Amino acid sequence: MAISPEFAMALSSESRDRILGKLSAGALPRKGLTKMYAAYGRGYRCTACDRTITPYDIEYEMDFGSGVSYRMHSECGAVWQAGCEEVNVPRASAECNALPAPPVTAENRDSVRRQSLA
Repeated sequence: MAISPEFAMALSSESRDRILGKLSAGALPRKGLTKMYAAYGRGYRCTACDRTITPYDIEYEMDFGSGVSYRMHSECGAVWQAGCEEVNVPRASAECNALPAPPVTAENRDSVRRQSLA
């Protein structure tokens, strides 16, 4: 899956490199995703790029079992997903392929959207 131009434009090359570096170094998981939630940001730090996830950003909270969860901007999640899908990256897992783009409409923009990847 390719990253859309909107996602690519939203992140600097430094942020993309940081995310892919964390993935390569094992600081971000490649497999084991059990649930994923999407909502507007609540001020947490993004595990992928280390920036704050503001209320203007879509935040993914990803559970990997055993009480381990990570929070990422939706754009960072797309870069993480693409990194997992790269053919030349060892241990790439189909479990990284499961990030949906949360629908945001005028009717639901203030409500928390939750999805399970069970």
